[in-house]
Amino acid sequence: MFTRTLATSVVALLGSVAAMPSPADFVAGPRMEIKLDYVPIDQGIEAVEMPNTTINARENIFFTGTFWEDKNEGGASTGWGMPSIGVGYTMPTGWNDRVSSLYQASASGDGYLCCRWYNDFDGSKCYGSSLIITGKGYVNYVGDAQNDQISCGACWTYQGVC
Repeated sequence: MFTRTLATSVVALLGSVAAMPSPADFVAGPRMEIKLDYVPIDQGIEAVEMPNTTINARENIFFTGTFWEDKNEGGASTGWGMPSIGVGYTMPTGWNDRVSSLYQASASGDGYLCCRWYNDFDGSKCYGSSLIITGKGYVNYVGDAQNDQISCGACWTYQGVC
């Protein structure tokens, strides 16, 4: 029996599906894959601060890149570097909830990588809505759901799945 409650539920479900971003919402370079995911707080990754001295030092850095405050690599920017594989790092000073576009690569320039950029940081863990980017290159827009929301991230070498 089709009831008013059922009809309301169907409309709500269709509305939430329509609001979900599609790959067309993101603008990325060739050979890059992007998807949204959600990580509950109890499954979050421990994170440490990424001090600006680490960002500027290019030795012992596995992954590197640039953040921009506007779409299409526009506005102010800052470089970033992660000295450990699979460790969560908070955003550089002044960049929490500010990123609209980014570049990511392995520091050696070789290899394929995976980075997960999380919206939430509780003082010890990265969790919540996250953007998983596979590959190296530019993401000209992180999408409406992640725009000015990224709080921390982690990168690792691609092993067939991110």
